[in-house]
Formats: sequence, C-alpha cells, structure tokens
Amino acid sequence: PAYLFQVDQSQLATKLISRTMDGRWGGKSESIHVTLNVEQAAYTRDAWAKGVYTRLFDFIVKAVNEAMVTRDTELKMGILDIYGFEIFGRNGFEQFCINYVNEKLQQIFIELTLKAEQIHIR
Repeated sequence: PAYLFQVDQSQLATKLISRTMDGRWGGKSESIHVTLNVEQAAYTRDAWAKGVYTRLFDFIVKAVNEAMVTRDTELKMGILDIYGFEIFGRNGFEQFCINYVNEKLQQIFIELTLKAEQIHIR
C-alpha cells in the first residue's frame, strides 16, 4: 500500500507504469510522459520491490545490531545467503531470515579469505 511509503496511491501507480523523459527542443525544456508496456512495467515494479527489500533488510540488520550492543561487548548479527538453491515466486519471513543469515556468513567467509590472502602475500 502506498500509504506505507507516505505517497499518494495514484502517484505511485503512475510512477510504476510510466516514465518521464526530459529534453530540449528548440531551446525550450520539455517533459514527455511515456506509458510503459506490460514487460517494462513489470520490470519497473520488480526493480522497485528489490530496492524496497534491500532498504528494509539493511534497516532491520542495523536495528538488530544496535539492539544487541551491551556495555561489556558488542555483539553483531550476520547473514549468509547460499543463492541459487531455492527459487520462490513469493518469499515469507522464514526465507528472509534464511537469506539474512546466508548473506552474513558469505561476508564473513570473504573477509576471512581476504585476510588470509593478505597475510600470505606479506
């Protein structure tokens, strides 16, 4: 729902099914609104959803990590994503958690591998 993003529903719908092209014609600035075809609109919708998912994911990770900070130690939560094994048309919270853990484990693996390579090179 558009209200969750604090935007008007009709404006959101318009942005998802059209694009604006700005140009100059004879020294005059002009904006042209182009309606997207079904394939383009689906691509725009999916790209927008992925962007929202990414921002929400980052927000949740940051909030959890901030909530886990204590005076004595700083705990961190990570994510590992072993992509490619599961393809769902729709993911739920459980898959979100699995993806989150997979991402962090991948990050740790890469960091450890890079550190080992740096030590080896020195």
